[in-house]
Amino acid sequence: MRGVIADDLPDARTRYGSFPRLRVLGRGQHGSAILLRDPASSELVIALDESEAAEPERLRNEVQILSQLQHPRIVAYIDSFVSERVLTIVMEYASGGTLADVLAVNAASKLHFGTATVVRFIAGLASALRHVHARRILHRDLKTANVFLTDEAEPNVKLGDFGVSRLFSTETHLAETMCGTPYYLSPELVRGLPYSQPSDVWALGVILFELLTLKRPFSAPNGALGALVMAITTGARTPDAFPRGCPRG
Repeated sequence: MRGVIADDLPDARTRYGSFPRLRVLGRGQHGSAILLRDPASSELVIALDESEAAEPERLRNEVQILSQLQHPRIVAYIDSFVSERVLTIVMEYASGGTLADVLAVNAASKLHFGTATVVRFIAGLASALRHVHARRILHRDLKTANVFLTDEAEPNVKLGDFGVSRLFSTETHLAETMCGTPYYLSPELVRGLPYSQPSDVWALGVILFELLTLKRPFSAPNGALGALVMAITTGARTPDAFPRGCPRG
């Protein structure tokens, strides 16, 4: 595990550049995610290609953070290198999709998660978040779309996408900018206070609520941000938040 971005990594560039590219998993404004297969082990990995010219500081920050995290419930960082001003980050591939995808399917069919599954997922995410916070890192965008699933008989979670994460010093536990997805923002964030560890924990609580009810705890008509902020700060939960079939006790 290198944890270094440089133009002089011929071994990494040659190694991953020669892997068969199976398909493009997604494209963004500045890059793409490509599924690769290691011909030696048949292991699948993801190559995240992003133009270094777009946001070089953010990209270097992401690699710095990823290289510090080694936990079974966090998507593993493998390597990174720069070639022709394109940064490639090689990551573990969690083939079970995202928790957001599974939640959408379950919500459409009104199929609730079993209690054992909810406990397994939340325990895994809590353990991953503890590992992150112990290294003085804030995730800052914890949501179901950033939780990946393993493809097993009993799937488990992998926390990923640390693109907006931020290191904080021992002197301060706060990050001065507000990041994150509105539905997962804590009351202190929508009031304009800095991001902190409890903000990540709040977002984990929102995920727990979704797993139990197949709904977000706070919503607003047509996704109106002002109404959503009001709901979060006043505690006005989504109507019928605990429908029949929701695990209890």
